[in-house]
Amino acid sequence: MRTVDTALAAMLSAEPRPLFLVGLAEAMTLLQEVGTAAGAPAATVVKGSLTDGPESVLLQELEPARAALAAQEISRVDTALDNARSRRTFAAGLDEVWEAASAGRAAMIAVEEHFQPTVRLTDGHLTPLSGEPEGGWEAGVREDIVDELVETALDHDTEVVFLPDDRLTAHDRIAAVLRY
Repeated sequence: MRTVDTALAAMLSAEPRPLFLVGLAEAMTLLQEVGTAAGAPAATVVKGSLTDGPESVLLQELEPARAALAAQEISRVDTALDNARSRRTFAAGLDEVWEAASAGRAAMIAVEEHFQPTVRLTDGHLTPLSGEPEGGWEAGVREDIVDELVETALDHDTEVVFLPDDRLTAHDRIAAVLRY
């Protein structure tokens, strides 16, 4: 178990992520007693025999824990956005968030999962297009501007969070907490 703890600690240090512990109570207790990596799991599922079963059974067992973690993440983002509005370090809408991300001013960007508008980029500003674009990409049309925005944000060490659709309708489906 110490070997597992050491490997788990190295993996979580290199790539932080939520930890879901699944197994028998005795094994999970022993893992938590011999090290520190499993000390604060996102959730535990006390059930054996899931290693040999189909993936769908494991996912079914994890679903309540995954749903609870998703709800916590939504609450965290909502609180951060509310606080940013109070401090006036908030941007909403594609053009405002684009400008903030491009300038490296965004600390966190929240975007709905299936938000994929087609826009025209003119003088650093985005204009939404309705219908089929004329002129193609060479004329400044971007069909996957959210992907480009996310890449730009990540280049500036911005946290990017994807939320369920219709979660940010009041903010034109995308919002940001600004650094300044």
